[in-house]
Amino acid sequence: MHRRLFVVKQCIRVSKREAAGFLTVVGSYRLIKTEMTLKLKSGNWFSRYSLALVTLLGVMSLSSCFGFLGGSGTSNDYRITINNNSYKRGNTGEATIRNATDKTLEYNLCQRKLERQENKYWIVAFEWPTAGGACTTEARRLTKGASVNTLFEIPTGVPAGRYRVIFTSLLDSNGRTLSSDPAATPVFDVR
Repeated sequence: MHRRLFVVKQCIRVSKREAAGFLTVVGSYRLIKTEMTLKLKSGNWFSRYSLALVTLLGVMSLSSCFGFLGGSGTSNDYRITINNNSYKRGNTGEATIRNATDKTLEYNLCQRKLERQENKYWIVAFEWPTAGGACTTEARRLTKGASVNTLFEIPTGVPAGRYRVIFTSLLDSNGRTLSSDPAATPVFDVR
């Protein structure tokens, strides 16, 4: 019995939501180059290679590159901007959320999270409303091209670093809640 050696090279683009869900990697879009060497012995896959192959095929099948979910992890519904790219602890920032569609969208800006970047991961540093606070669950409407401004505070107890605010109750044009990446402000520094 002799072994056959097969080399499979595949380049795929993985969206942020897929990377967070499958690879637990959060960051900007990346081109992931995967090179696997698959060995066959008597017609059976070695178990460690079959696990790697199943993982690769799972990511590929859900990747927007292959068209199964169509642009998942991206949103063309909202444009979110902030008034500064750097804040001091204790300062207040302002975010503008604009409807970039030709439809009326629903949103609620009360619940949100402040996330800090640690290496390539995002971790929650602060959440609103705070303990004992309350939010209305009423959805508001944002018409085509309209925008809304909201303030957010940078707590004094957070360490310096790179941050973003996630608006957890933005609904897309299909009425689904946006995932973290498309519902986030641009990254900003806290000093």
